[in-house]
Amino acid sequence: MGEQGRLSGSRFLGFSASLVFALLAVLILALMSGGGPAAASAAYTAYSHQITINSTGDECSSVGTWDQSSQSCTLNTDITDTTVWIVSSGVTLNGNSHLVNWGSDVHFGVIIGDYTSGVTVENLSASGFLGSDSPTTSNQNIHWAGADSAIFEKSTSSTNTFTNDSAINSDAGFFLWGPNNTLSGNNVSNNGINCTKGSCGGIQLLGDGNTVSGNTVDSDAGPYGGIIVQSSGNTISGNTVDSNTSGISLYGNNNAAENNTANNNGGRGIFATGSGDTISGNTASSNGWAGISSVGDSLNNSTISGNTVHDNGQNGSGNSGISLYGSSGDTISNNDTSYNGGMGPNGLYSEWELPGIYLASVSDSTISGNVSNSNGYSGMGGGDGIFLQANSAFGNGSCASDIIKNNTFDSNTLIYGSGIHVYGCSYLTIAGNTIGSNYLGLNLGNNTYNSQVYHNNFIDNATQANGSTSSDVFSLPAPVGGNYWSDFSPGCNDADHDGFCDSPDYNYSAGAGNPEDDLPLTQPVASGKPPLTLDLPSPSWASLSDYQAGVLSVTWTVNNTGANEAWSVQLTGSTNTGGVTLASTLPATVGTGDILPGSSGSVTLRYNVPAGVGSWVSTLSGSAQDGVGTTYTYP
Repeated sequence: MGEQGRLSGSRFLGFSASLVFALLAVLILALMSGGGPAAASAAYTAYSHQITINSTGDECSSVGTWDQSSQSCTLNTDITDTTVWIVSSGVTLNGNSHLVNWGSDVHFGVIIGDYTSGVTVENLSASGFLGSDSPTTSNQNIHWAGADSAIFEKSTSSTNTFTNDSAINSDAGFFLWGPNNTLSGNNVSNNGINCTKGSCGGIQLLGDGNTVSGNTVDSDAGPYGGIIVQSSGNTISGNTVDSNTSGISLYGNNNAAENNTANNNGGRGIFATGSGDTISGNTASSNGWAGISSVGDSLNNSTISGNTVHDNGQNGSGNSGISLYGSSGDTISNNDTSYNGGMGPNGLYSEWELPGIYLASVSDSTISGNVSNSNGYSGMGGGDGIFLQANSAFGNGSCASDIIKNNTFDSNTLIYGSGIHVYGCSYLTIAGNTIGSNYLGLNLGNNTYNSQVYHNNFIDNATQANGSTSSDVFSLPAPVGGNYWSDFSPGCNDADHDGFCDSPDYNYSAGAGNPEDDLPLTQPVASGKPPLTLDLPSPSWASLSDYQAGVLSVTWTVNNTGANEAWSVQLTGSTNTGGVTLASTLPATVGTGDILPGSSGSVTLRYNVPAGVGSWVSTLSGSAQDGVGTTYTYP
């Protein structure tokens, strides 16, 4: 794809108010069943069990040392039955390994007050802040009607930093209202153990744009357990979230959960409900329910990639590795979702609850490059590599137009276990998968129609394929062809050496109306760099305004001249002479991204052409995957 295209062209130059704050208002409404936590307001007041840290450090001297130049209070003693309340921006509270501990009238360890930002709380331990169901006279309503917190931030200005702190043995560990906070290297453990309120748990975020990284969050109870995100644009990365009620819960949009370990949680390892989320590089294993899951027409246009999701479904329903409901436009790629499955609710077995990947009414999504082997509950049966199902409980029940490509589904061998199980879906593309040693290789259930199944390797399944309707096709016209079948293709007659078995066609099932593979492959779908060529470009001015601004549109066409498909074809770079710069964003997908043998795909890039430049040279680079998912770069 390093071919150079020479382009030529030219263009013409041619209220005053005062406020008295008597109350700080906070109330957390009970969590709604099946949805995210909701927040509102109630009240508490300052009281005698309080140390205030401000920009002059007036009360710091009673518990530590104040440094005016750094605006820092360093504790030199433990603090019991007293809340530390930070009321000025830019202040640092250095716990110096000391403890802020619960007392009879104290329900918060540290409070970050209204309109404060740039506060740092570090090297502090806060423990034992447990509430009761209603406030008492003695604490003057400082008890919060939700959950008492080891570290509580009320400020909505925020940009505060919490590092190397311990927030333990409280109703809530960290409860932060504001945006753009950083939490790193903290220990958040054993919170919410005896709390019945919805706001109990480990780390709870209500503001946008927070970064939570490198924390240990374990043994936290409450309905949502470890890390609860009720906002958007947050990054949750590199945390160990273990043995909580649930691991990481994301409510909101464009959140990222990356490179976390979310194991041994009673419910889900990672739960997400927003659009545009990224869940990548995590380990989510040995959780009671699904490793990674969503519910209710929510996780749209999101990416789930590169996760290790093993041994989930230990003690509840939704017993699968990755489990999504009612979403669309998602990318599920390069995950390992093996060895999942367990007993259903109340100890009852259901074959629908045991796959490595379970997609209910998930449409227009791409499932590629995953490994999903040996799923199912031993001794009880079931366990698919992937199960797609239309379910009217989620939107219109559609599971149409999904693409399942370049995956490996192997050794899902328990009774009814399938490599790929489809029920009630339509217009699927199932291509380039290796489906081997399963009880059923491909199980196309009722109301599955108008799907294309080609270039898959069906190897040594007890039953290679089962069910279907005549509207499904198992081969495309040459030069693409059909599938490789281990019980038919080896040694079949190929007199014209075109790579396809001669007559008879392969009939995978004796059922009436089942389609045949008209062009079975003589060899398994091969690996290797797809031979791609680049046509000379086609330049044009897209509009008069582009012409006047010197923005030239150039359409590049990529051809697949080989015998196997090229998947995920992209242009990744453009180096230009003559001062020309690229106006488009790379990488850019070529066509639909997938180019079949003998086919082409095009993409248009826009270039900024300086005045007076009549020609220049553009050298492109790109990438593509072969039929089994290996990525190659060009040139």
